[in-house]
Amino acid sequence: MFDKYVKKLDSLDPLIESIGNEELTVMSQFLYDRISHADSYLVFLGETSSGKSSIINGLLSDQVLPVAASPSTGSITEIELSSEVSENQYFAINKNATIESISKKTFTDLIWKPDAKLKRTKLTHVYKGSDLNHLRIFDTPGYGSIVKEHEEVLKDFLPNSDIVVYTVNYKIGVQEEDYTFLVFLRELVREDVEIILLINRCPETVTSDDVRVKEIKHYVSDILSVDPKMFIVKNVISEDGISHATPHCPELWSYVSEILNSESRKIKLGNAFDQYIKDLYFECDSILTMRYQSAKLDFDSYKQILEAQISAADRIEEAINLYVNPTFDDIQAKLPSRIDTAANHASSNVISKIEVCSTTSKQQMVSYTNAHLLPHCIQDEAKTVQEYIEMRMDELNNQVDDYIQKEIVRFNDKVSIVFKTNLQNAGEKVTGKIVKEIATNSLRGYFASMGGAAGANAGIANAASHLLKKAGNLFNHTFERATHNALKSTLAKIGATSMKAVGAVLTVIIEFAFIAWDLVTWKNALKDKVGEGISKWAEETKPEVYKDIEKLRAKNIETLRKIADEIRHSFEPKQSDDLQKCERDFELSQNIGKANGFK
Repeated sequence: MFDKYVKKLDSLDPLIESIGNEELTVMSQFLYDRISHADSYLVFLGETSSGKSSIINGLLSDQVLPVAASPSTGSITEIELSSEVSENQYFAINKNATIESISKKTFTDLIWKPDAKLKRTKLTHVYKGSDLNHLRIFDTPGYGSIVKEHEEVLKDFLPNSDIVVYTVNYKIGVQEEDYTFLVFLRELVREDVEIILLINRCPETVTSDDVRVKEIKHYVSDILSVDPKMFIVKNVISEDGISHATPHCPELWSYVSEILNSESRKIKLGNAFDQYIKDLYFECDSILTMRYQSAKLDFDSYKQILEAQISAADRIEEAINLYVNPTFDDIQAKLPSRIDTAANHASSNVISKIEVCSTTSKQQMVSYTNAHLLPHCIQDEAKTVQEYIEMRMDELNNQVDDYIQKEIVRFNDKVSIVFKTNLQNAGEKVTGKIVKEIATNSLRGYFASMGGAAGANAGIANAASHLLKKAGNLFNHTFERATHNALKSTLAKIGATSMKAVGAVLTVIIEFAFIAWDLVTWKNALKDKVGEGISKWAEETKPEVYKDIEKLRAKNIETLRKIADEIRHSFEPKQSDDLQKCERDFELSQNIGKANGFK
């Protein structure tokens, strides 16, 4: 399907071989694997016992995942459909990025009860079809387990998925944990990700016109702000009433196939692969160009360049104490009052609506407050806290971008002067290009997010989604791009943390409903309970938001240090002494670039 991209990638082999850099060799091989096996990513989400594992078993027509009346998935499980294996293969992917081949029994045992070193389990399943070949399905635990032990579902799997299937048990409906899950989902998936609502274990007579089905779909659509494609799966009871029968939903898998095999997705993947090959070429070209130009310098001039890059890197790291730490210190100092203000506004909004309510039924008003007023008012006010943090991050990004740009320009000027003095302007243009490419390569960023060479096979690597992370150069908001995913994840976490704390408020209101109040006093009593509950929300939310902000600070600092490190090693520490070889490699790179349309 993508043969032309494989050929284009193969044309870079002489450059990679000449450079002799292990990281580039791994990048090239990994990219070749991705193009040859254009994987797709489907993530199943839903609260514990919503039937995710059973639905996957239905697709495979095999009881490969354990199911039970009680929660059965304790780890993330990856199922890769492959027409290239003759029998099922089972693996344990560990936290240290190693992969172990395991037995089916061990595979099942680890799903039930993961050990401390496990990251996730994986099954490569024999697939005899073609439409879903290389589909990678991720079966996930319930929300509580994800937050405590599997946060990569939120930080990596959701942003990198092609399709998300959200399962809801018909009898249970949408619960508090579902609300939290759906807030994450809305915030973290890309706009082009297909979200499917699957209502599972429905009675035989249920259709899309069923009142409960409509209620679930309305609730999910309201939270996601989109109208998801919906499928209904009927409850299947085994003949003995004990074993777990496998439900089938061919319409779901047909729809998944239609999405993954669409022409638009093929074009999108092709564009992504083409861009990564181009990125890899420019990475090679920059190294070979730098070697050639550097080889023409005398030793003292080359030493000046090395000193200049170290000095520039040190100054870039100074931005941590100049901008990053002061900004985060200020945010954390102001967060308590921001959250208190949000709580006061939410309380006032709810109370004002209770006051003007015409109903004389306490039960109706309590139900309306519990199901609609409180969650929506708190959600709206929590957004103001998120917007404040986002605004401060935008300010910080602008400050750091300006600072980095000035340092890069200063470094570029120093390097250009050395080349002008020694090579009569021959290296000025090239040097500008070299500096322009530093710390900016989108392929490098793509692999860094996979955990580097050691962790590539253990990571998520969805080329289509990473196209959106296309990098330009240091003069075009590298800092903002590098921290964007961390910021997005943090803001989503704050929103979900906030909604998690709403549960404490709802408990207060529900307790109130069971107390006898007379017609005259119940509204005032309800308003008091609302105030009490929202205050509890604010106090539970503050420490959790503090933790998330501190993680975001660490990510910003890490990003700055990475950029400084790239500058620090922009020119190789050892100067090449084979000018003729450097010149041949440089000319070869130029020719390959022109042949592929990169120049």
